[in-house]
Amino acid sequence: MQNRASLIHCLSMGKMLLVVSLLTLPIYVLSQTARPKVTGEAFTLKLLKRTGENFFSSLAYECNDCSFEQFENLRAPRGWSKSPMQIILPTGELESQLSFEGIPSTMDFFPEIPGDEFKLIAKNLESEIIKIGLSGIMLKSKVMRNTALRYLAGTRIHELTDTEGNTYVLFAYEVDSMNFDRSYFEKADIMADYPYPRRWTYSSRIINEDLELNSDGIATVIAIRSKTSSVWEQR
Repeated sequence: MQNRASLIHCLSMGKMLLVVSLLTLPIYVLSQTARPKVTGEAFTLKLLKRTGENFFSSLAYECNDCSFEQFENLRAPRGWSKSPMQIILPTGELESQLSFEGIPSTMDFFPEIPGDEFKLIAKNLESEIIKIGLSGIMLKSKVMRNTALRYLAGTRIHELTDTEGNTYVLFAYEVDSMNFDRSYFEKADIMADYPYPRRWTYSSRIINEDLELNSDGIATVIAIRSKTSSVWEQR
């Protein structure tokens, strides 16, 4: 209760919705190449709609046919919020489509793009505040989605380990351009100064075999909203 009171005191509703938007990721197979000006599946651009079930619950709709410029210029409709634009580090595989009775699985916000360009990819079920401070906000959340994330052998992965020994792998990171250089994540200590809770540990390593994170319908993720946002999934 103390953490929740501190959060409401420190943050506006708009900022909270932005944090909640970090808790989801795309559910389609990722590609290392994207069509000119269109993000494809290597990035994630999302609109969030609160469900009202609890303070953090929301539906996430993602657009793979949008450009960064289109998304930046989009004014979120009433009741919706925009997520930070993020690059996705692993590849992903859709295992089954997410759907809910009475809820549209697609939405159209860009008349210039044929069809419904936003697809329902995830639902944030609940969140727990892990940290609030000048360096940022951290939430631990349960997210409903049907994906498997794969980090290929030879890839450097970045991990956070909490005081109970649970480890979370970085999979999404905020960027401002599709031209972001992925080699940034090949540096051993690139996230060493990134904000995370006291007594948690950061490490990075090159994996010798493929690493798969399978949500089995519900993923546990850490979303960090700081100067640059990021999302980490428990393995």
